[in-house]
Amino acid sequence: MHRENSTEILIVGGGVGGCAAAIAASSLGKKVILTEENTWIGGQFTSQAVPPDENRWIEKFGCTQRYRAFRNLIRKYYKDNYPLTSQAQGQILFNPGNAKVSRLAHEPRVSLAVLNQMMAFQISRGSL
Repeated sequence: MHRENSTEILIVGGGVGGCAAAIAASSLGKKVILTEENTWIGGQFTSQAVPPDENRWIEKFGCTQRYRAFRNLIRKYYKDNYPLTSQAQGQILFNPGNAKVSRLAHEPRVSLAVLNQMMAFQISRGSL
C-alpha cells in the first residue's frame, strides 16, 4: 500500500538539530514532517553515553532559549524522577553525571524523554 503525506516543511534526520528545527517550525504554525532512519530520535544525545560538547560559558550564555529549556528540563527530569539527596535537589546547576567534561552529563534515555516531552504538544495537535 502506498501512503502519501503532504507537508510545508520536511526535515530529514531526527538528530538534535532536526528535532530543534521541527520544534521551531511547528511552533510557528508550520506543518512539519520529521523523518529518522533509526527507531529513536535525538542522535548522539540519545544513542551514546557521551555528554554534550558545550562551551565553557554555557550556563551563562552561548545557547538559544530553546536549548536552555532543554538543559533545564534535563535537570528537572532528574529532580522529579530520581531519588536525589537534598543537596543535589538544591543545586540550580545540577550535573547529574557529575562529569568534568560537561556541565550536564546525563543518560541518553533522559535526553529522549525530554525531547519527546518538548515535541508532545506539536505532535498532539498534528503539526509535527
